[in-house]
Amino acid sequence: MSLVRLSQLGLKVPPGFCITAAAFREHLEQNNLLVSIKAVVEELSKTESKSKEELLSTLRQAIIEATLAEALRYEIEEQYNKLGADYVAVRSSGTAEDLPGHSFAGQYDTYLGISNSADCIEAVKKCWASLWTLRAYEYRERNGFDHLTINMAVIVQALITADTAGVMFTADPITGNRGSIVIEACFGLGEALVSGKVTPDRFIVSKTRLKVLSSTISEKKIEHIIDRNGLVEEKNVPDKRASVCCLSKKHAEKLAKFARNVETEFGRRYIETKSFFCNPDRSPLCRRKNPGRTARFGAAIRQRKSYPMWRRQ
Repeated sequence: MSLVRLSQLGLKVPPGFCITAAAFREHLEQNNLLVSIKAVVEELSKTESKSKEELLSTLRQAIIEATLAEALRYEIEEQYNKLGADYVAVRSSGTAEDLPGHSFAGQYDTYLGISNSADCIEAVKKCWASLWTLRAYEYRERNGFDHLTINMAVIVQALITADTAGVMFTADPITGNRGSIVIEACFGLGEALVSGKVTPDRFIVSKTRLKVLSSTISEKKIEHIIDRNGLVEEKNVPDKRASVCCLSKKHAEKLAKFARNVETEFGRRYIETKSFFCNPDRSPLCRRKNPGRTARFGAAIRQRKSYPMWRRQ
C-alpha cells in the first residue's frame, strides 16, 4: 500500500524507494529462470520432502547469481545514493501477502544494516530468492497459489535505529474485537518481536475514546540494535530494565489515533501497521502498512526502459 498516503496522514515515513514486481519478472525472463522455475515446480510435485529443500536451494542460488540488467543496476545505485542514509533496510513485498484469509507475514526475507549499493543489490536478489524457501513454497501449495505467477517487489528504506518498535492492529487479532486497537512493542528493532524471541508489552486501546483499557508488561530479556558497523546485534537487556514498560500510555494512545486514521483512510475494517519510536522526541514513525503490495512507494521520478522505480523523499 502507498506509504505516501500514510505520510499524508501525518505519519513520519522513512525515505526510500521500491523495486517493483515488473523488475523482478524481467530479471527472471532475461536470465531464462522462468524455465528453471517451471521445471523445479514440476519436480517438487513428485519429490519427497527431504529432497525438496535441495531443489529449492539450487533455485534460490540461481536467482541470486543471475546477472542483473545494467539499466536496473544503475537505477538502484542511483536511488540508493540519493537516499544518503547511513544504513538501509531491504524488505521483501510479495504480491500475494496479506490477502483476505491468507498471510505470508515473516515468510520472506528482510536484510537490515545495509551500508552500500553493492550490498543493497545483493539483498534485493536475496529477497527475490526468498520466494522459494521451503516454508513459502509449502504455504502456497497448501493454499492453492500458482507458483508460476507469484511475484516479488522489494522496498528499500532508510533504517531507523529505534528505541522501541512494534505492531498495531485495528482489531484484536485474538478475540476479533473491532472496538479495540492492539499494540505490541519491544525494545530496540522489531526483529525480537517478529521472530518470537521476546514476549512484547501489549496495550489494548479503545478505538472510540483512544484511551488505554489495559496493558500487559512482559520481561523483555533481549533487544536488537544496529552496531557501529551496521550489523544487527542481539543484546541482553539488564534485569532492572527488562520488566520496564517500553511504551508510555501517552505514546500508545497517540499511536492508536494514527492507526484509527489509517483504517479510515484505507476504508478497511482491519489494518496492521508497523511502527517505532526513536529519541529524542519519540515521534512515531511508520515503517510500512500491510507490506504485500507493489503499489507505488512515492512519486514516480523516472521509468528507464521497463524498470519502474518509485521513491519517496
